Amino acid sequence: MYRKTFCEEFNYSFHIPKKDQCQTCAVYRNKEVAGELTTDLKLAFEDHIKRNKMCL
Repeated sequence: MYRKTFCEEFNYSFHIPKKDQCQTCAVYRNKEVAGELTTDLKLAFEDHIKRNKMCL
């Protein structure tokens, strides 16, 4: 009933974002492209990735 109401009557749709990134990952990628990486940023990013893998 829910899907029919939203999809057919209101023409709404839901999708999964394809390129969703957290703030930490976005900052790291931007600094990497610009060539402005610091050791502190690298260590923080590595720790961030480790914590992310533990949650999965």
